[in-house]
Amino acid sequence: MSTVDRTRIRPRNSHAYRGGEVVYWMGRDMRAVDNWALLAGADLANRHDAPFSVLYVLPPTFIGATWRHYDFLLKGLVEVEASLRARGIGFRLELGAPDEVVPRVAAGAGAIVTDTNPLRIVEHWKSTIAGELSIPLYEVDAHNVVPWWVASDKAEFGAYTIRPKLQKLLPTYLTEFPEIPAVTSSLAEVIDWDAVRAQVAADPAVGPVAFTPGTQAAQQALGQFLERLDRYDEDRNNPNVEGQSGLSPWLHMGHLSAQRVLLELAKAPGTQVSKDAFVNELLVWRE
Repeated sequence: MSTVDRTRIRPRNSHAYRGGEVVYWMGRDMRAVDNWALLAGADLANRHDAPFSVLYVLPPTFIGATWRHYDFLLKGLVEVEASLRARGIGFRLELGAPDEVVPRVAAGAGAIVTDTNPLRIVEHWKSTIAGELSIPLYEVDAHNVVPWWVASDKAEFGAYTIRPKLQKLLPTYLTEFPEIPAVTSSLAEVIDWDAVRAQVAADPAVGPVAFTPGTQAAQQALGQFLERLDRYDEDRNNPNVEGQSGLSPWLHMGHLSAQRVLLELAKAPGTQVSKDAFVNELLVWRE
């Protein structure tokens, strides 16, 4: 996986890739740009002249998630599908439990690449799937700037213990994203998103938020925040002013890469004290 630092990738089983379609099982990082897992899968397929596609598995219910969560998620995936299709990359969405769907999809594949997620249920799915597969399952940390398995090998007591570790590793990992390589992919039929929404069994009492989902909206919000960056150090804890970044919805749902935020932050005008304060929030506390 030459265009992606190998330390960002860890195998979840002992099988070796011997050819065949590479499938990126997209999970936590729902975006078609600035995504190390997408890049790793596309690069593996490209170097072996193998087909490549992206799969998203949507559980109709998920640990009490309301319609607010699903509405934001699905609208973001609409943008992902369109963006991948514009790049000639096939995108499939299947409803069901990932530990049932992924092994079925993997039966016709040569490797599965997925992104990292610390939730216990997701970790259970991955462990179960990795043990069932006869092909490799690779996990890529596309959510953090420094891969969590590189940042620390133990539970940290607080920000003050992990901060120097992250600061030491940041020059290595805070790099620009490479271009997605050209791949061979079969374009699936356009997804009927209304039909998908009809199958979601989420509590409708908690309705959608006013934020616009998706990477494009996230990038606009990032640009607006960088324009008021100078006030961040003083205003971030004042609820009476718009002093916060406002990026949490898109960072949480994986529509925006924290690494992209830091790259744009470094280029933006603004006081160093405000930049340092935001790096502390986005990098140290978040990771």
